[in-house]
Amino acid sequence: MKSKLVLVSVIAIVTLTAVIVVNKGGIAAAGPALNNPPTEAPTATPGPASTYMPPVLPTLVGGPLVTADQVLAMALSIDHETSTWQQPWTLDTPKTDPTRITILFFPSQTAADGGNPNEFAPGHDAAIGPVWRVTIRGHVHISMLAMNINYWAQVNDGVTYTIAQDSGALVGVDGGPLIPGAAPITAPTYP
Repeated sequence: MKSKLVLVSVIAIVTLTAVIVVNKGGIAAAGPALNNPPTEAPTATPGPASTYMPPVLPTLVGGPLVTADQVLAMALSIDHETSTWQQPWTLDTPKTDPTRITILFFPSQTAADGGNPNEFAPGHDAAIGPVWRVTIRGHVHISMLAMNINYWAQVNDGVTYTIAQDSGALVGVDGGPLIPGAAPITAPTYP
């Protein structure tokens, strides 16, 4: 088996050497097409303005989220799907630990995210409508889709959910600062 692998390797090296010699010193010398100048970009054609419209979010069956209790219940529902806490929280947490959860209302997602009007696509704020930002403090593992990041080994100091008032849709998640050296939170700890 080892001799077959050596034979195949020798044949591959000889073939590659022959290709380089035939191309006069480089595989990149593939032909005259590589010597042509690049094609110029086409000029912009006049036309109608963009007709992009963000999707319309459905409204909640029970009506919009108008009270802190409604918003907190929606945040808890979202949180059960996305986060694992070292010290879980409940709907009673604002009564037992008033500084742990903050709920703020904003007229738009742009206002909630600091007021930069270029942050979102045109019509985005109109489609989303008013939003609530719910910040929960504490050591938390936030489980969101990402590539090449071991989020199970990361622990944040809290999380903020931005929730659309009319639809209850989660329109933003912001993790608090990473806690360096914190032990991973691996087991679900919901009450």
